[in-house]
Amino acid sequence: MAIHLRKRGAIWYAAGTVRVGRESHAVREFSTGASARIDAEAIAAAEEARIRQAALAGPSGRARGLTIAAAIEAYLTRPGGVARQDIQKLARVNDLIGAYTLA
Repeated sequence: MAIHLRKRGAIWYAAGTVRVGRESHAVREFSTGASARIDAEAIAAAEEARIRQAALAGPSGRARGLTIAAAIEAYLTRPGGVARQDIQKLARVNDLIGAYTLA
């Protein structure tokens, strides 16, 4: 498996590189939240499958899974901040159509 596991304390962490064709995608270390190695391996395999699926689907495939709420959240957390009246307007938009995908 391209994603390797290491134990820190009682929890397993995963990191590594996933190759898809000629591309390689670095996976920063993340906590699996699992204390059993078998569970951590399953979580790491699921992350690898998610990365492969996203790489094979391309930009349009990734956009199909992105919701309006996720786009609003990314906008609100961007560096530089957002005006207070924009936050209120975006909260209303999020309540009305946030669950829909961008596609």
